Amino acid sequence: MNNNKINIEKLEKCIVCDSKEINFLCSTRAMMHVSNKKFNFFICKICNLVFLNPRLSYQELKKYYTDNYLPYRGPSSWGKYEKFAHISQKRLDVRRVKILKQHSTLKSGSVILDIGCGKPTFLETCGNFFKSSLIGIDFSDNGWKNEQKKYQNLNLIVGQIQDLPENLNPDAISLWHYLEHDYCPNTTLRKLASISNSKTKLFVEVPNYDSSSRRKYNENWGGFHTPRHTFLFSPNNLQIILKKNGWSIDSLDLKGSLNPYVLTWMSEMEIKGLDWRNNLENEFTKFLFNMAKYKLRQLFKTESEGVMTVVARKTY
Repeated sequence: MNNNKINIEKLEKCIVCDSKEINFLCSTRAMMHVSNKKFNFFICKICNLVFLNPRLSYQELKKYYTDNYLPYRGPSSWGKYEKFAHISQKRLDVRRVKILKQHSTLKSGSVILDIGCGKPTFLETCGNFFKSSLIGIDFSDNGWKNEQKKYQNLNLIVGQIQDLPENLNPDAISLWHYLEHDYCPNTTLRKLASISNSKTKLFVEVPNYDSSSRRKYNENWGGFHTPRHTFLFSPNNLQIILKKNGWSIDSLDLKGSLNPYVLTWMSEMEIKGLDWRNNLENEFTKFLFNMAKYKLRQLFKTESEGVMTVVARKTY
């Protein structure tokens, strides 16, 4: 997350198309957190980018990335079902590795850079498939600080994307549900282009605002993930911002690697008023059953149910 010198003032124009035609969209309360504070989202009338406005200061935002934050807790949050949750996470990581293998040529010595690595299970899985240099960067070490030995073969960095060396020259860069958290996505995408070469592949997965799950749950949609998600993209404006910052689209998958039921489940848990600090084992059986059901639905549906993945290459 880019947080150096963040301007906290209310945004007056769209960061994708620069239009000043922006309107209030909705108010949503803090999600996956004990706070009931409400936050406002605006929408661009031209490209339909949705964004948090105004945004929190960096210090305030850190309060929403606690040790209890579900992505940091990982499978342990499911209590006695932790082992099954590990298997589910592993399958997701393997799906993502297969996407890398399909769209890039990774060989011994290749560099894989994971932005916003959180709990770095994806990089760990990459290590089982590639003899590569595995680098992860995040603004906090909450995802791995208690498991240093487990991830000792990974190069994990607590820092800012802008501080990455210009000669890093990664072969693959992944942003699995990172870009929607970033305060300065234009700056991030330009920086990543500057440290890349003509063969570097960029993998971006984000919630899809233009999806059936968002239309169903509206302000309770898990994709808002308030206030951690600062920008919510649709296929059109995601392609625009990538092109604007030096990336050309190779492919757009409206199904994504993450099972879309995750967003549906998060939405329903917010409506239910789930305390995210607690053990989630009482929710596991229903969660697992509906995950499987959604997986089958995806075989017969073409519309996005909440997640999309883009693969891009550097253009300059």
